[in-house]
Amino acid sequence: EVAFTIYNPRVRATITSVIPDSGPIAGGELVEVNGIGFAPAEQPDGSVSRLRCFFGEVHTVATFVSSELVRCEAPAQRGGTRILPLTVGELGGPLSSETRYSYYDQEQPPVVTAAFPPFADAHVPPEVELVGSGFAPLGVMLRCSFGHGLTTAATFV
Repeated sequence: EVAFTIYNPRVRATITSVIPDSGPIAGGELVEVNGIGFAPAEQPDGSVSRLRCFFGEVHTVATFVSSELVRCEAPAQRGGTRILPLTVGELGGPLSSETRYSYYDQEQPPVVTAAFPPFADAHVPPEVELVGSGFAPLGVMLRCSFGHGLTTAATFV
């Protein structure tokens, strides 16, 4: 059995999801980019892939798995917690649609500058919005702690 991929070079690839969609600023996370219309981009001799994942201005070599899946390693980034555009394509060629990849600094805890509402009834806990910097989209690992021991699940917005 031989692998064979049919693609339309006139149609831009579309990213539908990224797993995971965040990682540490140190990089190194294996990222699976799911989508439609990815195409292999090997050198004519098949030696080196020209396919790349672009994390903002920085790119890494991407591995073509199928027309619906590309894998790459998130590069290290400077500047602390931030969100960058993520695209897939050939060096110097057309890029896919854009999605977002979030970087967070594991060494720097987030800084909370405000809470809305700023008070709550102990018997009827409200939904609280925290404002600040350095928050990371950690999914089920994201937690908020209030006072002495009250910890609850949080949602990154």
